[in-house]
Amino acid sequence: MAVPATVRLRDRTVPMRDFLADCVSALSDGRTSSEYTTFLTAGAAALAAAEDSRWIQWGLATPDLPELHGAVAALARDWLWQQEIDDFFVMHKPPGLRVRFAPAPGHGGRVKSLLRRRIRHWQDTGLVTRAVPSVYEPEAHLFGGPASMAWAHRLFTVDSLTWLDHHTRPAGCPSWALSLLMLRGIFDGLRIAGWEDRDVWARVRDTGRRQQKPVDTAEAAAGLRRWWNRPDELAATVAAPARRLAERHAEQARPLLDRWWGDYFTSTEAQVGPRHAAAYYVVFHWNRAKLTFGRQVLLAESLAACDG
Repeated sequence: MAVPATVRLRDRTVPMRDFLADCVSALSDGRTSSEYTTFLTAGAAALAAAEDSRWIQWGLATPDLPELHGAVAALARDWLWQQEIDDFFVMHKPPGLRVRFAPAPGHGGRVKSLLRRRIRHWQDTGLVTRAVPSVYEPEAHLFGGPASMAWAHRLFTVDSLTWLDHHTRPAGCPSWALSLLMLRGIFDGLRIAGWEDRDVWARVRDTGRRQQKPVDTAEAAAGLRRWWNRPDELAATVAAPARRLAERHAEQARPLLDRWWGDYFTSTEAQVGPRHAAAYYVVFHWNRAKLTFGRQVLLAESLAACDG
């Protein structure tokens, strides 16, 4: 059997030679980590499997989605602050809201227990009417592999908390407007500039987000393109709470985007480019934004078109 040339660790891939040297150094110094222990006891294949299986997923049905949004956001922030989890994100999928938590190393059992207890509390108070555990299989192939997916997940954490806050306290700002402000920061962080953004929108449109019948959307499309190309003007029109959400999102996402770009997209391990990853990021982002499919179609087709 051939020895793997590299080992995947959370947000990066390292040469096998370097990882083995780190293992030896750690053992000599009396240091331990879950990665070293897993590798030494079961090998690189088990290490990769442990990374993919660490996520905990539940589907939650609720009669009050805004209240559940707020409760989930508070829980996630608490666990992130206490370092119980590394990452977290949500999706609006049956039976209502899917919550996904990535426990910190060594915290898997504790997080599972705490989450079950919290869900039971939500059920007892009537906030959750149905809870379904399931397995989350990361969509790594969409983002260029596990090393890239790790950075996408970290951005999903920031994105999820922003949208949960918005849905809990919408402040009169339409979700599509906040989305444009947030995505402008994502595109800028991924060095997507000039005509390249239209290529991203065309890729989003090609995921099935296109009009099936001719519809006159010229005026709306021109307005959306204007706002997309002039984010400062758009920001000036939205309510102050939404503007602060967009600013906080940009501040938190910027260093993650820099690392994603530097650690993955400019490495020899990269399997896709930033425009490919950005297109799928938009799809996940719009789900969390709760944009209607019709709104997604209008945005994708409008922003993929040339100005004019």
